[in-house]
Order: sequence, then C-alpha cells, then structure tokens
Amino acid sequence: MSDYFDIPNPDKWQCSMHTLDEEGTLKLRLVSQFDDVLWIIFQGAVYLNIFTNWKGAKFSKGSSEDCLAILRSLSNKHLQSASDNELLNKYKLFQIKNESLQDIIVQIIAHSAKISEFDEC
Repeated sequence: MSDYFDIPNPDKWQCSMHTLDEEGTLKLRLVSQFDDVLWIIFQGAVYLNIFTNWKGAKFSKGSSEDCLAILRSLSNKHLQSASDNELLNKYKLFQIKNESLQDIIVQIIAHSAKISEFDEC
C-alpha cells in the first residue's frame, strides 16, 4: 500500500487534529521524531473517523465502494440525491491502515487534500 502524500518514514510521525472549520477545512498537524512539522489540509471534509492524536501518517486512497458506502450512510440530502458518479468525482476517501492488523485507524472523506510545510490560515 503506497503513501498518498509521499511522507518520508510515515510511521515515525505523530499526527493531531488541529482545526476543522464550518466549510469543512480540516488541518492535521504532523510532527516527526526529529520535530519537523508538516500539515495536511483537507478541503470539503464531510466525514471524519479519526482520533485527536495518533501515530503514523501513511495515508492511502480508499476504495470507491467504501467511499460510496460511507457517503450513502450519512443523513445529508445533497449526498443522498447525488449519483454515484457525481459523488466519486467530488469526494475521495483517505485512510490509514494498521498494516499488521489490517484495521483502519483513520478515515476522512473530502474533496481534496494537500501537504504543506506551513500552517496555511
């Protein structure tokens, strides 16, 4: 499973939820074992299954089937009335798996995500 953001040594980073605003912009703060800081900014987040803090930053893109199943389970009229293609064109499922246990640790559905070395306010 590849790392979506190509973060060096992704298992060595401590992640924390920094902010989530009313537009669905989610900022995660990542700190390495050497105190380097990175930010992952998700735009248009509609689903979060995360802790406030966790270890590991190896994000992968989840399957279309899982993304649709989660979106369809949400009680949102706009999501319920959209076609599968519309939803898949608009949203992506980002997740972190515990590879040894194959458990999903983190799931985020958002329009887009990017990594930054700076806190973009």
